Amino acid sequence: MNIETTTCISVEHLELMKFYSKHYNISQRTFLSGLVSFAAQLEKEDVKSFKQLSYRKKGTNWKRFHLVLFEDEY
Repeated sequence: MNIETTTCISVEHLELMKFYSKHYNISQRTFLSGLVSFAAQLEKEDVKSFKQLSYRKKGTNWKRFHLVLFEDEY
């Protein structure tokens, strides 16, 4: 079963992701999936219930990114 989600990414980071995914000849989806997997393995934190969310600031440039994670990626 695949998981599909939509996230936001800053325009600056999207351009970096496009550059490096093209440089390494991999899809943007694969690049972002690997980055998320790396970050999840690198840092483990205890779950904090009722923690307030922080949202991106108004006036900043963001793009929506649709991401599909395959079964072996989560």
